[in-house]
Amino acid sequence: MAHPTGSYLRETRRMIAELDDNHAQYGGGIFELFGRYRVPLNTGFVEGRLIVVTPDTVPVKSERKAPFQVGDEIVAVEDKPVEYYMAQTREFISCSNGNDVLAATADQILRTKENRPLSIRYRRDGVTRDTLADVTKMPGHFSWNYLWKYHRTFSMLEDSIGYICPDKLSKEEIPEISNGLKKTRGLIIDLRYYPSQDFNEFVSQYIVPDDVKYTVRFTYPDLALPGVFYARDYSYPTYKTEKYNAPIIIMVNEGTQSYGETSVQKIQNNPYTITIGSQSAGANGNISKFTLPRGILGAFSGLGWYYPDGWVVNRQGVKIDHEIRPTLEGIRDGRDEMLEAALSLIEEKTEEE
Repeated sequence: MAHPTGSYLRETRRMIAELDDNHAQYGGGIFELFGRYRVPLNTGFVEGRLIVVTPDTVPVKSERKAPFQVGDEIVAVEDKPVEYYMAQTREFISCSNGNDVLAATADQILRTKENRPLSIRYRRDGVTRDTLADVTKMPGHFSWNYLWKYHRTFSMLEDSIGYICPDKLSKEEIPEISNGLKKTRGLIIDLRYYPSQDFNEFVSQYIVPDDVKYTVRFTYPDLALPGVFYARDYSYPTYKTEKYNAPIIIMVNEGTQSYGETSVQKIQNNPYTITIGSQSAGANGNISKFTLPRGILGAFSGLGWYYPDGWVVNRQGVKIDHEIRPTLEGIRDGRDEMLEAALSLIEEKTEEE
């Protein structure tokens, strides 16, 4: 069967985009439409503008390198303004909320189907400039990794404050991490990264209190009666082990999605927990796949996902106690302002005690 191209592909992608669901990004989506070549530049929306957050983050086999600096504002690509690409995102990429639209736009605006330089207009210190930027083959999503210097499973920050990056946490590391926690007066869990499956085991053993019957509520369809849905509460097991009883700060943003959002809900059962950051992806509740004619693959969140009190996670995201977003000044200074806020909150909680 020939690979679908042209208007049929575009129309089916437009239809899937109308699901407004991050889980609907399945079957190539953004790469089929916008290309597998990309300028190796890490960008993100900061204070409503598309900003270079780390320059040239992927090696390029070329002598010509774009002269970008952290803090530069991308104004246009191929003579089309940022607003044009944002409209493209809304039309063809299924996004659960506005934060997701910005993240997808920051990725797709620098993509092309051809292995050729892209013309980029950018602004620095009030001066607008034009340049050609080389591309490299980059089929995966390009994410903004904040804590490259701390990007290991468990670290000790400053004076006895633990930091966990859960994306690579394995069962074999859990005993060592639990011992490390005994030396801490506060814990930061960075769920801007998608957690490993073994992270759930760690949370069950050492974070969620034994006397908390943690539940999530989800709704599911009756396949025999289209339009009819049922609700069910689901409990996760805990272990009779010593639980962490010092301040816990969870950091979230649009990269906190699906199982990451479930992890947030689970940790929030610990009474010492504070959640900070910006709106999470709002895409949770399994991935249900479907195939359209000519082999177009699609998907959607197959369950409605809630807190026990009825708070809807789908499209809305997890509950946040303090909204923290990066600022242009912080980006230019190379700071992680969310991490700074987390450290400050632990200091405050420690002083209160």
